[in-house]
Amino acid sequence: FFKPVNVFLLIMGPLMLAAIIAMWANKSVQKGMKVIYLSAAALLLFNFMLNYNFFPQLMKYQGGNEMVKAMNERNISIANEDIFLVEPNAHSFDFYSGYNHPLLNPDEIDKKYPLLSKKYFLINRSDRNVLLDRGYKIDTVISQPDYNVAKVSLKFLNPSSREKRLDTLMLVRIYRE
Repeated sequence: FFKPVNVFLLIMGPLMLAAIIAMWANKSVQKGMKVIYLSAAALLLFNFMLNYNFFPQLMKYQGGNEMVKAMNERNISIANEDIFLVEPNAHSFDFYSGYNHPLLNPDEIDKKYPLLSKKYFLINRSDRNVLLDRGYKIDTVISQPDYNVAKVSLKFLNPSSREKRLDTLMLVRIYRE
């Protein structure tokens, strides 16, 4: 029911907060030192909460790592040499797959299509639209919601407007019609 990390957070978060309150209430510590101790303790608590709560939840919106995880869960086995990136910001896909995939733009796909006809491409929605406009048929193998977590905005942090900020990362095959 409870994951070990959640139990750790449930115990350590309140304990660290109680330690900060105890330091604040302690009258035997000089005021200058109390400011330093409280600042350091508050920063440690803030960092602790970011690392164990905020960042792991944020990584669920990074499409590349979630796609590699979903491919492993669904037993989708595609050789890394057969995958090309059209989406230039899919660094997490490279990192979690353990392979540096070559990057292509749609113009290069047009020029090299006969050689690439049996390959797979990692694209986003705008890349898909460009390829569809150029007459390609797209067969999606797997897709994941995606957000560039390096550029977190307030609109993304707000759960009511988050869906509007998400893109879609897709692993696809493309064909000429």
